[in-house]
Amino acid sequence: MPNLAAAPLWWHSFQFPDGTSVKGSKDTLKEAADWQLNQSWFQGQRVLDVGAWDGFYSFLAERYGAKEVIALDSYVWDTLGRKEGFLHAGRKFNTRVRAVHCRVVDIDAAVLGQFDRIIFAGVLYHMLDPFLALRKVVSVLRPGGEILVETHCEQLNDYPALKLFGRVQLGGDSGNFWGPNEKCVVEMLELVGCSAVKTLRLGSRLVIYAKQDRPASSRLHLDDHRQPLASRAALSPRPAIEKEQLRARI
Repeated sequence: MPNLAAAPLWWHSFQFPDGTSVKGSKDTLKEAADWQLNQSWFQGQRVLDVGAWDGFYSFLAERYGAKEVIALDSYVWDTLGRKEGFLHAGRKFNTRVRAVHCRVVDIDAAVLGQFDRIIFAGVLYHMLDPFLALRKVVSVLRPGGEILVETHCEQLNDYPALKLFGRVQLGGDSGNFWGPNEKCVVEMLELVGCSAVKTLRLGSRLVIYAKQDRPASSRLHLDDHRQPLASRAALSPRPAIEKEQLRARI
């Protein structure tokens, strides 16, 4: 099978319909199987892929019958300037996936709407404020919808805990800040109104499927009043002019 390398620095691996393939840094073909992703999870659903990068999971959702897929990224596409892989793969799949340039903390239901399924993979532990990031992502998950959270995971104490990677970096990557344990991720999800329905431990990686089955804890609304102004702005509805600017990029 011929190998295609039209886009530099592939992160995701692909096998395209025309028989060409790409071997990226991550074996996403095996990873999707390890995560037990299947067609029934996507079929007929509106899907958001947060931190889409080259778009493997966005295109997988589309091929598995999702009624609409939005791929969202900012760091890779804008900060690193590496969208070539996503665009190239999109052409190969003749995709209708919509690409949205947006930071996680700028996610806004008034602009994006709500989703039945959200993939939040390989992002949580990169965020300076992982709980704020999770709140923003879940804010666009409809009641009864499901989110897949995948993250680096540390074996810590029996109580919910986060390990900070400060002077000693995880994998030599300065963008890796946190190593939550499983209980920490489960309880963060519970605070935002989601119950874990399936948990997979894959070495140092953790995959949790969770369902939004109740309102977020009232404790979070109390905490909003204690946040610094910048944090409150991230949680509050965006001004109309900013929403229009974001819509223009969708």
